[in-house]
Amino acid sequence: MDGTGYPIGPATGHALRSTAALLALISALCLSTDARAAEPAVTDPSIEPFIAAPLIDRLTLSPDGTRVAGVGYNGEASALAVYDVAGKSTSIVVAPRATGRWVTSPTAMSWVGNDCIAVSFDRRGVELIDLQGRRLEDLGDGLVHRISREGKPTDWVLVKTVEYGDRVRFERVDIRTGARERHPLGLSDRIVDWTSDREGAIRMVATADTPSWRADSRVTRWYRERDGAPWQNVDERPALVEGWQPLVVPQEPGRIVVLARNGQDTLGVWSYDVGKHAFGELMAAHDTDDIVDVRADGDEVRSVTLGGLVTRTIWFDARMGDLQDAVDKALPGRVNLLSGNVPTLLIFSYSDRDPGRWYVLDTRTSKLADIGARRPQVDPARMQPMQTMRYPSFDGLSIPAYLTLPAGATQPAPLVVLIHGGPRARDQWGWDADVQALAARGYAVFQPQFRGSSGFGRRFEEAGFGQWGLAMEDDISSGVKYLVDHGIADPDRICIVGASYGGYAALWGLAKTPDLYKCGVSFAGVSDIGERLDDDSDTNLHPLGRALQGVSLGVQEGGGQDFDGVSPLKHADRIRVPVLIVHGRLDRRVPIAHGERMARALEKLGRDVRTLWFDNEGHGLAHVENRRAYYEALFALLDRTIGKGAATRVARSPGPEQAASGTAP
Repeated sequence: MDGTGYPIGPATGHALRSTAALLALISALCLSTDARAAEPAVTDPSIEPFIAAPLIDRLTLSPDGTRVAGVGYNGEASALAVYDVAGKSTSIVVAPRATGRWVTSPTAMSWVGNDCIAVSFDRRGVELIDLQGRRLEDLGDGLVHRISREGKPTDWVLVKTVEYGDRVRFERVDIRTGARERHPLGLSDRIVDWTSDREGAIRMVATADTPSWRADSRVTRWYRERDGAPWQNVDERPALVEGWQPLVVPQEPGRIVVLARNGQDTLGVWSYDVGKHAFGELMAAHDTDDIVDVRADGDEVRSVTLGGLVTRTIWFDARMGDLQDAVDKALPGRVNLLSGNVPTLLIFSYSDRDPGRWYVLDTRTSKLADIGARRPQVDPARMQPMQTMRYPSFDGLSIPAYLTLPAGATQPAPLVVLIHGGPRARDQWGWDADVQALAARGYAVFQPQFRGSSGFGRRFEEAGFGQWGLAMEDDISSGVKYLVDHGIADPDRICIVGASYGGYAALWGLAKTPDLYKCGVSFAGVSDIGERLDDDSDTNLHPLGRALQGVSLGVQEGGGQDFDGVSPLKHADRIRVPVLIVHGRLDRRVPIAHGERMARALEKLGRDVRTLWFDNEGHGLAHVENRRAYYEALFALLDRTIGKGAATRVARSPGPEQAASGTAP
């Protein structure tokens, strides 16, 4: 990395130049032969940029802003590297370690001082490491945060250790001397959440009244004014009932800052009076978008991130807000995430066409130093914009969505309907490997955020409860018909693809609307809801997980409902088009029996069904060679069903409901 600098601000008028990205890290990872499995010969070079793992997954800035630490990944193992901003040099601090038949790799890190880092490992806890990679201290199972006194950082950190029976123990550790102090809390019930102040005192604790989660578990929140003071019961409610979430505990006695709805549709940041058990000032909120992330420093909230179709950051500090505006002007059409402290900031900047780059900003000189790309194998110039849009569903509900068109597409285009999992989850505006791989192959990609998706307010999410296969599926088909009616999608060339809940929605879409799609792909999808309620998934392992799943499905008290009417397995005879079923044999979220039974049912009916089982995968694809095999099977299906032939309809202009944009606002 050469750390090339360029100005930020109104005078910026030239293209930003790229620099080499963590070459030493790549070399070190490739030399780790025990950690890198041999890859099969490439059969389709066009998919390689989309299946490779991110070169750099996380970067953080040292407190003094002189160094950047990052975790790099080669597809099988990871390493920790440190980049010297001034010296423009990179060194490997922690490389993958072979221990028997296992490889231990660093997975995350946090600066504790300017010369030491807390490193999390995938097969053990957290260690304090110096810049030469020497182990200094055992930090248990997790670093909570560095401790400050009178606003200044000390050499002490707060750490946690999970003991037998999920009991959590806290300690304060001196990173220089190794001295340790136990931090007993004096609460008998199981601790499930906690919030500490900047001085390392646990001031808020949530406890559960059962040894493990059950449907009738109750959660109590406790508060104390200082370390050693008696605990006060602040809030108690069933675990199934959404409450408020503590964010920070200010030094001001009797006041906390929480994330809550407080009668509103969207999540906001509120001040809360502990003594009165009452909400106070609304500090941040949006009418239609949930707050999806909150960043705090000590006892103050620094910024919030709003959901919506494109995320954006709102700063509480005016100077940081001005810096955010300046960076957004210098790097337009992107989401720019700022971290660190003035005068030196780290910026992660990404867009729909760019998986992201890191920069270091010196606010004294207004210069940006280019650190490197997250996925250097991806050429943003060859990627396609992800448009944001809304469309009316069958009942008039406005549904947010994303649409990505292939380069040079002549509308109407062949369309892949890509359904997210969850269903209480969502897609995001940004570079997406599946979306871009499909667009590069010549397919338009439609991602409807059907009712039940998260991030758009409580009412929108609750509108999906009990609507598996019903209104949720109708939201999807309404979007497809909207694109057809406006000449964007070719009605004779549409396929539906999804994973997890999306796999269920793909299968059910083929059965419920058999004339709408020409093929379907179910990746780890539920095929029988009745079986889902009783299978050996990790969701059903704990009664609370089962209860939360019941809320999503709309299971009535006492059960007894018949979900056969919306289960693809029970209506396999209605599926007439080619189907690809993909599943990992290690899947604990949706056991492979769902895929196997669906495949057998379709085979028995003589349908065109193909399967792809992965022996070494769970609820997703972790291995590069498996992602390659999946893409090859996916494209083989799409190419033979909707990839050939010319569009025959005349394109029409999008209707007034569509507000498309390929850039961040």
